[in-house]
Amino acid sequence: MDLSELPPMHEAILNEAQVRSLFSDIEQCASEIRLIARRGPTTTKEQTASLRLAADNLLGGRLNKMQIRYHWQSANWIDTLEQKPQGFRLVRIQHQK
Repeated sequence: MDLSELPPMHEAILNEAQVRSLFSDIEQCASEIRLIARRGPTTTKEQTASLRLAADNLLGGRLNKMQIRYHWQSANWIDTLEQKPQGFRLVRIQHQK
């Protein structure tokens, strides 16, 4: 496999306000939004029934890892959010459509 063909990946640690802003931006600007809960022993599909519910569950500690897949500015994006002691780890990958 030629690693140069992989899409670029970006990583950051976000605080609660930044996570809320991210969810709001996706809700307002993106299309083809798909939420995927990363399964844990207490994770349910209902926890990601909407962006607002998913944000509340992630920020409230009821969901510790999830993916948001969406389309924005002629590209497909995958944001993976994971709760960490220092904040919320965001890993973002852009795929050209």
